[in-house]
This record gives sequence, structure tokens and C-alpha cells, in this order.
Amino acid sequence: MARIEWFKRRKPFHGFRPKKRRLPYWIRRLGWKLGVLAFMALVIFVGHFLERAGSFGRLPGLGGASNVASATGTISGIAYAIDGDTIRIDGRTKIRLSGVAAPEKNERGGYEATDFMKRLINGKSVRCELDGTRTYDRAVGICFLGGRDIGEAVIAAGLARDCPRYSHGRYRAVEPPGAASLAFPPYCNDQ
Repeated sequence: MARIEWFKRRKPFHGFRPKKRRLPYWIRRLGWKLGVLAFMALVIFVGHFLERAGSFGRLPGLGGASNVASATGTISGIAYAIDGDTIRIDGRTKIRLSGVAAPEKNERGGYEATDFMKRLINGKSVRCELDGTRTYDRAVGICFLGGRDIGEAVIAAGLARDCPRYSHGRYRAVEPPGAASLAFPPYCNDQ
């Protein structure tokens, strides 16, 4: 009987319902922004993984290294400078000049080295002898423009340094004394 009396004493429902609690506006906005950032990070990670795995290597123009550049041998084609010690052949194969240490674009002398390389090789046919090693996403080799060693040319101009660890002193004689003011990466020291 007590239960029935309690039920009768309840106030009747008149259509009012308490408002649902919502998160503050800034938290809701942050939520979708974090979702977009997480999606972008996933896309970048998957793209990087596929590029490292070589999935893009056979597709022209997608930035992967070609199968030719991973082998020891010779490759030739139209070249374009990326920076003072890296070139791209036929729009897809990146080649790092062996034994050359040019400053990066954001370092002192980097812009000048890149500009010199562009004037020297852009749009011209070059031939590179690859040694079979790779550094990051680049093949490593010695490149020639009409029989002239490109690495020797940039070092002789005083815009890059001889990297004895990899050149084994090949460019030591042509490096001018003024090039000593350029940055010398620690990986170039003989070991």
C-alpha cells in the first residue's frame, strides 16, 4: 500500500524535460579538428610507408625512385638540380653526388651552390655512374656533363667541399682555400 501512495503523490509530467548537457563549443570544434589532423597524419604515414616499400617506384612522376637507380651501373637523361649536391634525372630518379658536401639551401652558401648547379645542368643530358648505395631516397654516384665531372665543377667553383669519407680524396686538389669557410658536415670525416 505504501508503494501506491508514493506513486499517487508524484507530480504529473507537464512536458518539461531537462536540457541535455552539451560540451562547450570550443571542445566540440577541437574534436573535429583533431579528427582531421589524425586523418592527415594517417595519410602521410601510409604514403611514406608505401614510398619506402617501393610501391610508387614503378609509377612515373610520383616521387619514388626508379628500379634503374637502385642498381649499380650507368644512368643517363635530362637533369635538373635539386640543390648543390643532388640532381634529378628524367623527373624521377634522385642522385646524390658522391664525395660532394654542398651547403643546404638554408645554410650560408646554399642558395649560391643550388643556383650554380641549376645554371650548369638544368635541361641538359648527363650521365651518372652509380655505385649501388643509397642515402635517404637517393641513389649515389658520380655524374658527368659532356665528360666533365659535375661534383668537381661545383667544388672547383668554391661552392661545395670535398667529402673525404666518400670521395677518398678525389676532389681534394680542386677544392679552393676559400671553400674552408663553408659548413663541413661531420659525416664527411675519414673514419
